[in-house]
Amino acid sequence: MKTVPGTDQVTGFALPGDVAPGPGLLEIDYRGTYVTDRSVALFKQQDGGEDYLFTQFESIEARQAIPCFDEPRFKVPWQLRLVVPEEDRAFSNTPILERRELGDGRVRVEFQVTEALPSYLVALAVGPFEPVPAGSVGDTPLGIVALRGKADRAAWAREVTHEILQVHEEYLGIAYPYEKLDSVAIPKTIGFGAMENVGLMTYSESLLLIPEEELTVGRKRSYASVAAHEIAHQWFGNYVSPAWWDDIWLNESFASWMGRKVIHEMRPEWEFDVSGVGRASRSMAWDTRATATAVVPEIETEHDIETAFSSITYGKGSTLLGMFEGWMGEAAFRRGVRTYLQRHAHGNATSSDFLAALEEPGPDGVASAFRTFIEQPGVPLVTVGLACADEGSPRLELAQERLLPLGSKAAADLLWEIPVCYRWGGSETEAGEECTLVTGKRTSEPLPTDTCPEWVFGNAGGRGYYRVRYENDLLARLPTRDTGALRLTERVSLVRDIVELADAGRIPIEDALAVVESLPSSPSRHLVSAVANLLRDLEERVPPDLQARYAAFVRSELGPLARELGFVPEPDEDPEVRLLRETVVPLVADVGNDPELRSRAGRLARSWLEDRTAVDPDLAGTVLRIAAEDGDEELFERFLAEIPEAEERRNRRRLFRALGSFTDPTLRDRAWTLFFEEGFDLYEATGLLTPSFGEPESRDRAWSRLRERFGEIAERLPPQWAASLPFWVADFCDSEHRREVETFFRGRMEEFPGGPRRLDQAVESIELCTAGRDHKVAGIRAFFEQS
Repeated sequence: MKTVPGTDQVTGFALPGDVAPGPGLLEIDYRGTYVTDRSVALFKQQDGGEDYLFTQFESIEARQAIPCFDEPRFKVPWQLRLVVPEEDRAFSNTPILERRELGDGRVRVEFQVTEALPSYLVALAVGPFEPVPAGSVGDTPLGIVALRGKADRAAWAREVTHEILQVHEEYLGIAYPYEKLDSVAIPKTIGFGAMENVGLMTYSESLLLIPEEELTVGRKRSYASVAAHEIAHQWFGNYVSPAWWDDIWLNESFASWMGRKVIHEMRPEWEFDVSGVGRASRSMAWDTRATATAVVPEIETEHDIETAFSSITYGKGSTLLGMFEGWMGEAAFRRGVRTYLQRHAHGNATSSDFLAALEEPGPDGVASAFRTFIEQPGVPLVTVGLACADEGSPRLELAQERLLPLGSKAAADLLWEIPVCYRWGGSETEAGEECTLVTGKRTSEPLPTDTCPEWVFGNAGGRGYYRVRYENDLLARLPTRDTGALRLTERVSLVRDIVELADAGRIPIEDALAVVESLPSSPSRHLVSAVANLLRDLEERVPPDLQARYAAFVRSELGPLARELGFVPEPDEDPEVRLLRETVVPLVADVGNDPELRSRAGRLARSWLEDRTAVDPDLAGTVLRIAAEDGDEELFERFLAEIPEAEERRNRRRLFRALGSFTDPTLRDRAWTLFFEEGFDLYEATGLLTPSFGEPESRDRAWSRLRERFGEIAERLPPQWAASLPFWVADFCDSEHRREVETFFRGRMEEFPGGPRRLDQAVESIELCTAGRDHKVAGIRAFFEQS
């Protein structure tokens, strides 16, 4: 048999003659390779001076390590046999079937045959690991596979993982479908944080193995959230796999939706339902753009496969699932999901397969409505009006159109079939909630009440994937204060709608700024986060003569709370207060330029250099960055000298980021020079470059340096990171820079996976900022001149 040359992705085989129909066996003798500069395919990394070998085959990287049919529709059983040093431990998707000593310092490890899997889910890990048993769920053993010397850092993962798996089984009604579930630590992941390989999930070490002194509220929730997502994949993506990459949302959207549902069931006090509103809002912000793809995108090139994994796939898709669940009712929606999984067990499925399963429990039209959201891009804008006649029932007037940013080039003539759920109430009106399917540009719905309600809220539970605009005085009549009339999810969605409508020019920007003034004195961290997005986005658009008043406004509204919270938590502090601190204190210190907080940060940074416990771990990076912005050469040298002494990778990343944040031009130039010196881990050292793109004063100089040394930078970065280089300059806001960015990068991005689309997205960001700049400036001026 001979090989037939194909492409760099495909090889053919020429058979010596005719072959009769029936099963056959093709044996291929090949030599694979591993890489050391990326975490893709088969790759080697070191930790503590010891070698480890891992795989990351999603999406089309398996072909770099093994000859295979590397597409998700080819789902077959696999069996791995490895020869490894006898002092190492080997792991794969299934338990070990046999371990045999070879007598030469090596052992042959053979694993059990897997269930049918696509190539991207095949996995192995080899190295001097320290396995930590993590209990079991039913007959399924769980394990945390720690790097040598770090088994004591697996305590939180060991504590919570089995509970996450158990809640999944209870909701889905399907037992975990594989023999074991191990979670393996990778020293550093590039381009991903975790991967759902069957029976052998991999995680960045910083997620899975947390030192006791850094086991903060944020770190605990981050691991639990990611673990819930990856475990959900064992059903959504593994048990039932997509037939092609255009349906990757059947993996990622479902895992995101299911993961949040599981965490909310386990720990409702973590308010993951409210966090989901924020994630949905961020997805909608991207989805208003002309460069946004559909949830089910066209896949024609390898670039398309890379960019199919996006905020649209994860955030929009998961929000759609929650919206349709709210319309159908949880019980009916769960029946549809279970039918989908059971019908395609250990096989492949498409969007049509899922929608067919969802249609069975109803209601009528659910599949058609769902298609309008996944087969076209964009965000609906629903306008809500209220008509109260002298006689008869009040009526809700609803209209829809596509929400587009100022200056957008996207098509405006899209319509959706929108399940709009709304609530109403008032002192003389019995509160109620209803849902309706809006299928045309306008519709009118009678409210089941005899009296005109005082208020109507157009997105019950904040579940909908649409923005809401209120006619006449309906916005002013909403009970926005924390009275219990509106749920927290609804208040957060309202604030985010106002911010985005102002950004799109649909309401005055001064109305959005007025939202800040309406916040109660001790707001929810979720509300502060929504407002923080507005304040940070507007900071650069404030005219120079109003900068001082703008900073004073931030200090006035949120400064007392920020200074009260400070950088150091109290013992046994409420977890929500800790998380609120992480939002409000940096906001006031940065946007508000608060001298007291900045001075505290400088003192704490110097204390941290001597004692790592002097600063809350979740704020250590912020403290170092602020100190650097106000720092001098002496502090620069202290940070630099500390890097080789810092044993923890997380601390080295903090220090590199701080070094890149010094505002003195000479020190910023030194930070750039350091990036090109040998001996630094580029995964950690990228922070030397990126901060200078974030400040208007240094952005032009950073852009010039990027162009001068683009070849060196791109060569040193992993391809996934190099593909995102246009985003480094996406904060420019004028036509001249837009032309420079387009001209420089066009043609250079083709060699990086997903590069062309990321360039298009960066260019559109500059265009939209330029188009909306004058509108924002005028609104900001009007607000401050009136206040």
